[in-house]
Amino acid sequence: MKTESTKRLYPRLRILPPAHACKVLVTTLTGRTAPIEPAASTQQINNIRRSTVQTITTKEGISFLENGAIDGRRVIFIHGTPGSATGWADYLIKVPAGRLHMALDRPGYGESGPREAVVSLKLQAQAVTRLIPAAHRRSTILVGHSLGAAVAVQTALDCPD
Repeated sequence: MKTESTKRLYPRLRILPPAHACKVLVTTLTGRTAPIEPAASTQQINNIRRSTVQTITTKEGISFLENGAIDGRRVIFIHGTPGSATGWADYLIKVPAGRLHMALDRPGYGESGPREAVVSLKLQAQAVTRLIPAAHRRSTILVGHSLGAAVAVQTALDCPD
């Protein structure tokens, strides 16, 4: 349901009625742009937990930042091109209770391998799915900016559960 504040901030956001509900809702938010750099200080960014998970498809480690409740509902932030996980730092500093916020360095960006950018949306989506254990798939939220939005959609298509 749209709240009054949501209506003010995102007047073009459509909420589908339950009869038309689907597992994945993709919408475009217009009139807003992502910050070029986070407002978080370098010290705050350095205090965010950084981990790496291996992928079979790229044979490289995917680096990601995470903060919040390990068993909480996952929200995964996917950066655009160029970019890195640190671009989402402001969303990783103060995480609401019961949530786990994660931001990955897409394959070929930030601290993730390989050294060159991976252009395949399918391979990038497979990197995202490595951050979603089967137990969390139904409740994970994907947030993408720019090309990260296309990666989020590809992830949802490849992993509809």
